[in-house]
Amino acid sequence: MTTYEQGAIVVLPFPFVGQRETKLRPALVLSVPHPEKRYPGDFVIAPITSQFTEPLRLGEIRLPANAGTGLKVPSVVRLDTVMTVQVEQISKQIGTAKRYWPDIVGEFKRVFLIP
Repeated sequence: MTTYEQGAIVVLPFPFVGQRETKLRPALVLSVPHPEKRYPGDFVIAPITSQFTEPLRLGEIRLPANAGTGLKVPSVVRLDTVMTVQVEQISKQIGTAKRYWPDIVGEFKRVFLIP
């Protein structure tokens, strides 16, 4: 089984709202599988999009387009839209956001009112 770490930027098929088609889109791995979880094989992810406006909204963290992130254009991770996926749904890893992890965790706490 393929494993991914927190902070990995992966691609997986996202559905279009109200349609059956999907398109490969990037996402940030927030939580990895753990044997003591209720569903031990699940990942918690947040979508990444290049469609954003300035100023950034609550829950958005900017990620640059570079070899480290694997993103082709400047994008934001939307931490207010988390979802659970299984490893089989992830197509591949394209990069990492480990360099931005402290900002990501801080913004996640702000979104979910964690002191």
